Amino acid sequence: MEQSVVSILSNYVPMVQRYQSQFSSLNTLLSKTTLTGKISSLDIAENLFDYMERTQEKFENLQDELIHTIMEQNFHNAYEEALTSARLIGNIVGAFIGGCHENILELSKNENLHNFAVNFAGAVEKEKSKESLSQLLEILQNFGKKSQNSYKDIFLFGNDGALLECLKYVDKQENNIKTKLQSVLDSNKVGSYAEYYQKVDFYYKREDALDDDLELFFVIPLREGKESAVSVTAVFVVNIQEKIKEILEQFPYRLPQGHLVVLSEREHIVFSDNVRTFPIGQLLAFNKHQEYTFLESRSKTCMVAFGKVSGLEHLESVIKNCNVCRIVPLYAAFDAKRQINREIDNSLLEDSLLVTEELDRVIAEGENINEELGDVVINGEIIASKSHSYALNPILNNIRILSEEMNTLCVQSTGELQRGIYSTLFNIVEYYSRYLVFATDMLFAKLIRDVEQISNNAEFIAYLSKVEQEGVVESTIKGRLASLEQDFSYFHNVALFDKDGMILLNGLDDNILNKKKISFYGLTTNASDVVVSSFEPTFLYGDKPTILMYSYLKDSAHRLVGGLVFVLDFARIGDFLNQVLPKESKIVAEESEIFSVVFDDNKNILATTKSDFRFDEFLQNDVIDFKNLKKMNKIVKIEQKYYLVCSDVCNVQQSVFTEYTRRTLHAVIFVAVKEDKID
Repeated sequence: MEQSVVSILSNYVPMVQRYQSQFSSLNTLLSKTTLTGKISSLDIAENLFDYMERTQEKFENLQDELIHTIMEQNFHNAYEEALTSARLIGNIVGAFIGGCHENILELSKNENLHNFAVNFAGAVEKEKSKESLSQLLEILQNFGKKSQNSYKDIFLFGNDGALLECLKYVDKQENNIKTKLQSVLDSNKVGSYAEYYQKVDFYYKREDALDDDLELFFVIPLREGKESAVSVTAVFVVNIQEKIKEILEQFPYRLPQGHLVVLSEREHIVFSDNVRTFPIGQLLAFNKHQEYTFLESRSKTCMVAFGKVSGLEHLESVIKNCNVCRIVPLYAAFDAKRQINREIDNSLLEDSLLVTEELDRVIAEGENINEELGDVVINGEIIASKSHSYALNPILNNIRILSEEMNTLCVQSTGELQRGIYSTLFNIVEYYSRYLVFATDMLFAKLIRDVEQISNNAEFIAYLSKVEQEGVVESTIKGRLASLEQDFSYFHNVALFDKDGMILLNGLDDNILNKKKISFYGLTTNASDVVVSSFEPTFLYGDKPTILMYSYLKDSAHRLVGGLVFVLDFARIGDFLNQVLPKESKIVAEESEIFSVVFDDNKNILATTKSDFRFDEFLQNDVIDFKNLKKMNKIVKIEQKYYLVCSDVCNVQQSVFTEYTRRTLHAVIFVAVKEDKID
């Protein structure tokens, strides 16, 4: 740790100040005792007290190292918790924005949407124009309603920038009747769609308003073909501020003094959970020290942990260059009263996998010095006995007492440090277990919306209605199915089947699957419902277990013409879990095993980062009661290892997974903290 960082932290870590005082007192007494011994013993034990003097110098060095380690580890504990919060919020924001990209891309491929826009713009008769606009709005209204407030406004603009229509979902303010925004006026330069984050003129602003708000929005040019002139431009204003607020409500930070902001690439605030302290648009002046960053805010020194908005690397998105920042005042980060007291058994401190390399070295050095002081006492007693100089005995007795006190203080300080590491790890893993449940349920909800949106594309119904006729062209539909598998990363395959359940085409273009029959699972009278299967093996997923999502399609006469079946790729969800868990940590040793499991209340393992994990094999002694499992955080022993285990469960009243599967979603994380050595 840099000296400049040490200087910043020196006044904020009470544990440092407490032990610094105690070590200093012991060191002074040891120095006086050594000096007294050298004077009193004359030549009898001169070499002994020279050795004692060198040992005392080692203790001084140990004291400095231990104080430095206490400061560094306390900071790492606080920083890791802040960093975990920033990273997980960044992951969720990235998943939300990525989902918007996927849905907007799919909407841009809706042929009816383009056709209605072209008909509206080209209609001569007013009634036909009105009818086309009404049909166009119906598609957009359906899209907006099922987006779970992802968009606060959807605008339709003409080529001259005139506002044709506005569908409001959140905001109530009045809109401008015309836009001069080039990103809208030049939509003919856009391919399928484009994302922008900039000042807009969609809304009326008061004359005394100092600045315009930045908005994140998507543009879809609606036209007959990619080379054709744009008929109508659709603009989707993302409800990003409210969405981040919802995320923060799900993931409150343990310390209420810790604030969260999202920064643009140029380090201007674009979102703030406290606009009084950190107003939108403010440029933050960071104090950077190599890998750590600090900030002065209202006369308070704060540490800053950065997390990227992740998962957007493959997209043309300005949001992927944003940073999520957790800002925590140092006085709050190190306040012992704000810490959660965890009962950690002393046996877990010895040979713990949570001991960092530096702490391990300091513990070993303390033990060596204690042995050296013991040698001084033993050798002194031998010298005193042989020389009959019993004046040494009181001095040696003082050394013995000081040695015990020094050893106690070293053990006490390192033990307190280790307990702090355990406490931090509990906090961090609790964040992760809550995140895994939330993110998996959020993903499941998104997949349901994806299936609903894809199924609304009329071209599938049109194809199924004519499939028995000669000369029906299947290449377009085959291409659409293939693009679905590519555009929506969590679908392994998408298959189209007829009214008898026979697979006609599939996204993988696997001819072995075509002509096979699927079972009509949960067929309902409502064609818009998505039906979700049980988690079970299926030939659609190589006879491995997965969940299938069915969408049954009906024609205008409400007759069943077939449907789509979406095959979830749980291997991708396993990859997602692998990316989430911390790969590098200042509080966990490299050899410590970390893995996670997401499962339902029937013990179906939906995804895990431990490929050979089996409940019955791993938990033979029922150390965890899975039948009554709710939220849990404790340390359990499984065979020769001790694991810190944290679990979380979905809110069954709000969970989309529970709504569609009638199952409860669980996540549990195991972190090996100690391993018994076998002789």
